[in-house]
This record gives sequence, C-alpha cells and structure tokens, in this order.
Amino acid sequence: MKKHLSILFVLTLVLFPLTSTAQKWVKYECRDAKFAAQFPMTPEEKVEDSEQGKSYTATVTQGNTVYMASALIHTTNLQVAGLDQQTLASTSLDAFEKALGATKVTKKNYYSRNDVGLDAEIIVPGFANPILYRVIVIGQIQYQVVVMQKEGKAKKGTMYKFINAFKVLK
Repeated sequence: MKKHLSILFVLTLVLFPLTSTAQKWVKYECRDAKFAAQFPMTPEEKVEDSEQGKSYTATVTQGNTVYMASALIHTTNLQVAGLDQQTLASTSLDAFEKALGATKVTKKNYYSRNDVGLDAEIIVPGFANPILYRVIVIGQIQYQVVVMQKEGKAKKGTMYKFINAFKVLK
C-alpha cells in the first residue's frame, strides 16, 4: 500500500507541473483602432501611415504559426454608393486570396453585433494547413485577423481560439 501511495505521490509531483503550466494567453487592446485580441504571447505592435490611412498591426510568430490582428483606418470615404460592408469585406478577401495565389476558399458570414464580414479558410499551394482569415469593415475601419501555419500538424483549437477571441470595441 505504501509503495502504491509513493508511486502516486511521485506521479503527482511529475505530472502536476505539466498540467499547471498551461499556456496563458495575453490580452491585447488597440484603443486607437477599437479592437481587442488574445495572443499566445505578447504581440509585436506596428503603426504605419500610408495614402490609404493609418494601420495598426499586432503580430506573434510562435514556432511555425503566425497570428495577426490588424485594423486600417481609411482616409477615403468607404461608404461609396452601392458598396455595403459585405461587398467591402469580399473585396478585401479577394485581394488577400490573389496575393497568396489561393487555390480554394471556403467562406461564410461573420457577425459582430449588427455588422457583417467574412470568415474564410484559404488553401494555398505549399502550405500544409489552411489559412484562417476574418475580415470586417465597420465605418471607416477595416479589421483583419489571420492565422497561418505553413508546416506541421494544424493546431486548429489554438488557431480558432485566436480567431474567435478577436473583438471590435465600442
């Protein structure tokens, strides 16, 4: 009996640290561009001005997985006659697909409160896993969330955790 308790005690000491060191995600907020996300570690931030507007990007590269959340505050009026949120989101997705040379895209609507954007899984030659992409345009701000893992077995749970943790702030 003592031997069994000793073995259980040793196993507890060995296994407990493994279960208690679960990865803690880092909350990230960009007040200027009104979005929040959770990353597997502290993201690198980048702010740039261009002709299109001001962009805010937060990125983490962990192993062979890249996590990115960004917002572009456009200087030109996006509320052009005939272009709704979904059309603008679709245009953004099309440009992203084209830039990557995508061969197949599965897409569906994504909703943030009363606003509609697109979620997509994009197949790209040379990538072992689909790229997860989310885009939504609200007012003058275009939000994009991307997770890509070029090689290895897909960590779908972690990838979707990141995508689904993205929030547009009021």
